Amino acid sequence: MKDKEIQENNNIQNMIKGRIAESIVEQIFVEAGFNLYRYGIEHTFPSIMGKIKTDNSDKTSMQLRRMPDFVLEKDGKVFFIEVKFRKEVFPKNYKNNNERENIINDYQNYSNVYFVVVSPDFIKCITLEDIKNDKTVTKNKSLYLLHNKDIFNENLFDEQQMKKIKEKFDYIYKNNKIIFKSILELEELEKNKDKN
Repeated sequence: MKDKEIQENNNIQNMIKGRIAESIVEQIFVEAGFNLYRYGIEHTFPSIMGKIKTDNSDKTSMQLRRMPDFVLEKDGKVFFIEVKFRKEVFPKNYKNNNERENIINDYQNYSNVYFVVVSPDFIKCITLEDIKNDKTVTKNKSLYLLHNKDIFNENLFDEQQMKKIKEKFDYIYKNNKIIFKSILELEELEKNKDKN
């Protein structure tokens, strides 16, 4: 497989994982009584998305690409939500790419953005401020479980809603863990095929 084909295949798989993760998060918040509005470029400007996804030559294109996925509202309080699919850790530092620095730079105009991190093993939430303070979401840190995050606790959820969101999370988690694991297994097969 050629490099361009591999990149296109990876982009398609990442888009599928992202859309699944967004659907899960959307369902959780809607079920919990939030008003959720699609905000990201793929929803607001779908006709130009393909053009600006690869065009880093101007600030406008870059700002459009960095629009958070959703606007969340409840009881007059409004927040941005950016959904990320990650296998284990967020933000992660790669060999030549410091994800933490990129996120801080990319979302500097969205100081009240909350990153909802979806993986095959958890759904957690971390703020931009947490990231600036070198915090990281991992599988073992219960602090960042979505229903434990201060912003989404009793001041926005009553006890019944908290129970409902926990039940919904457990249901979605159990059913979609299989989907995510299948996608990850397909990725591994593709990588192994490319090596041979």
